[in-house]
Amino acid sequence: MVRTPFAQSLTLSSMVGAEVWIKFENHQFTASFKERGALNRLLALNESERKRGVVAVSAGNHAQGVAY
Repeated sequence: MVRTPFAQSLTLSSMVGAEVWIKFENHQFTASFKERGALNRLLALNESERKRGVVAVSAGNHAQGVAY
């Protein structure tokens, strides 16, 4: 997992009247936030779930995130 940068969006902040920060998950290995979500879910599996394994069906970023 890569530590990705973030920056305040002045345009969005002025539009909504609150600070809006953008996280650049496109800097991940898979160029997608799906890698972070897949890892988060895999880390949440209990022991019996881990023993059964994981199946992910996707033709895109989610599959790459699970595989990575």
